[in-house]
Amino acid sequence: MLELEPGNSAAKRGFRAIAGKYARLAEAHITNYEYKDAQRYITLGLEVQPDDDRLLALKDEARFKNAPKHLMNNFKGFFRGLKSN
Repeated sequence: MLELEPGNSAAKRGFRAIAGKYARLAEAHITNYEYKDAQRYITLGLEVQPDDDRLLALKDEARFKNAPKHLMNNFKGFFRGLKSN
C-alpha cells in the first residue's frame, strides 16, 4: 500500500498497529519462556514495521538473548524454594 501511496496516513497507522500486536504477542511468549515463538513474532513485526522501537528493543533485550541462562536461574530459584520448605 505504501509503495503506491507513500503518504497514506491510514496505512501507516495500520502498519504501526500490526507491529504493536506482534510486539504484544512476542512479550507474552517471552514471559512464558517461549523464546522461539517470540522471535518469530518479532521477525514478523519488523517485516511490517522495520523501524518499530518496541520490536527493536525486544530483539535486543538482554533476557531474550540470554534466554537459556534466564530460564535456568528461574529453575534454580524454584528448587531453592522447595528445599527451604
